[in-house]
Amino acid sequence: MMEWDNNRALERLKKFNFPRKTGTEALIKARDIIFKDLENVISDTKVEKFQFSNLLNKVMLIYGPIILLIIFLKAWFWTLSLIFSIIFAITQIIVFILIFFRIGPYTVCRLFNNKGQYTGYNIISSIPARKEEKGVLILGAHYDTKSTPAIRRYALPVALYSMGSTTLLVIISGIILLYFGPSPLWLTIFIWIGATIELISLSIYFFYNHITNKSMGTVDNGSGVAIILELAHLYASRPNEYLSLVFIAFDGEELGLLGASAFNYSHKEEFLKRNTKMISIDMIGGDYPLKIITKSGLPSIKHGKSIAPVFDNVIQNLQNSQEKSSNDYIKNEASYLYFASDHGPFYYAGIPSAAIFSKFKKEHTNKDTMDNLKPNTFELCGKLIMGFISDYDEILSNHSNEKF
Repeated sequence: MMEWDNNRALERLKKFNFPRKTGTEALIKARDIIFKDLENVISDTKVEKFQFSNLLNKVMLIYGPIILLIIFLKAWFWTLSLIFSIIFAITQIIVFILIFFRIGPYTVCRLFNNKGQYTGYNIISSIPARKEEKGVLILGAHYDTKSTPAIRRYALPVALYSMGSTTLLVIISGIILLYFGPSPLWLTIFIWIGATIELISLSIYFFYNHITNKSMGTVDNGSGVAIILELAHLYASRPNEYLSLVFIAFDGEELGLLGASAFNYSHKEEFLKRNTKMISIDMIGGDYPLKIITKSGLPSIKHGKSIAPVFDNVIQNLQNSQEKSSNDYIKNEASYLYFASDHGPFYYAGIPSAAIFSKFKKEHTNKDTMDNLKPNTFELCGKLIMGFISDYDEILSNHSNEKF
């Protein structure tokens, strides 16, 4: 029986524990380490190139000023009439949705990520089913890193909070204007202050886009890559009977899920026909309990089916076999930030997908190091995925078609 070797997996992580910004020589070095590790045990291993551009930054330069102009108009002209108040309140809500769910610039980038002047590299390794393929499980993790200044990381939350509060105040002022006459001075002052905070924080977010290369990327996301490497070594010598495994190390995740989007652009139809599921392993061993996100928190977004039922069974088995602590308890839930990892493009393509992660306060900083990785959460993730693979292979052995 196969067993997870946590020490060996952690040793794999140490081999590429250095900054790996997309487009740098360091990323090429990491790519070669990952490729050689996989190729040593799996003959069907390849590097697949994709092209991309810095379209995100270009879109931001257009997208940003439009939003800032809307905020400016709302702040200074909402008192002109009730109609202005209503229009700017509605516009503000739309802006909030666009930013919070990254619908604007990121969607545009994903549409055109296969064109551009830069080259990214996905590393793909496949283990076919031993008897008959009845399904495919893609296990993916991004290997690129980034570090961003603290001022930019905090700018967006500040903007969103001030945006929500000023929108509420504008709505209140509109009601007062409708039924009681001009709004009180204190309400006007609060709206101006809130709008000013929005303008400053969003200006920082949109235009201070300097990305450095200081993060070691241990938790985000060397941890995920090390886990798929260890799993590849385990299953290379002992393939599943009915479930084929595909391991992918994605490039360009930090720039907008570019590697995962490029893979789906090229291979979507093939994997839809092969009854495919996908799991993204991202930020394992962070500060918080391990989470599994198996569906979007947005009811209106429905693509494919959920893979939650298999996870539910595996989680129950794991929790029955060990003592639960605050750092290893697994949560299986929906999330409004469902598309913030490499499983997002698969979900959009109609491939049932999930993300496994543990929130990490030190992501994208120079404190993302081995010292801050929690080994027990790292080990739990490895065992969780092995349990999923075992259960899913058993399901496929009993049914010619998927049951969930």
